[in-house]
Amino acid sequence: MAIQNNGNEDENASDATLAAEIESEVSGANGQSKRRGRAARRRRRVEAEAAVVQAVQETTDLEDVSLKKDAPTRGRRQKERTNFLARLTRPVTTYLQETVAELRKVTWPTREESLRLSGIVLAVTGVSAIALGFYNALLDAGLGFLLDLLTP
Repeated sequence: MAIQNNGNEDENASDATLAAEIESEVSGANGQSKRRGRAARRRRRVEAEAAVVQAVQETTDLEDVSLKKDAPTRGRRQKERTNFLARLTRPVTTYLQETVAELRKVTWPTREESLRLSGIVLAVTGVSAIALGFYNALLDAGLGFLLDLLTP
C-alpha cells in the first residue's frame, strides 16, 4: 500500500491518491477500528507533510527581499540623543502616567457606601477591642490568683 513518488508525478496527485487509498481502507469490507486508526494517523501525517511543503514554498517565494547594503551595523547606529535629565526621569514619569491611567479605571464607592462600610469597620473594631480587653482582664486575674497561691 505504499505509494512511491518517482519525481515525475505531481505532489498533489500523489496526495490525492494517498487520500483515496486511506478512504478505501476506512470504508473497506472489514471496517475494523485498527484500520481506521492507522488511516487517521496516515492522514494526519500526510496533512502535516503538505503543510511543511507549503511553508517551504512560501519561504522560497520571498527571493525578492534583499538586505540593504547601506544599513548601519549595530555599532554604527546612532543612539537616542536626549537630555540627561529627561533620560533619568523617564521611568518615573512613565510610572506616574500609568498609575493615573489605572486610577481612572477604578469604580469608586459612593458616599453612602463609604459611610456604611466605615461604620461596619468601626463596630467590628470596637467589639474586638472589648473582647480582647475582657480576655486580658480574665487572664490577669487568673494569673494573679495563681501567683498568690504559690507565694507564701
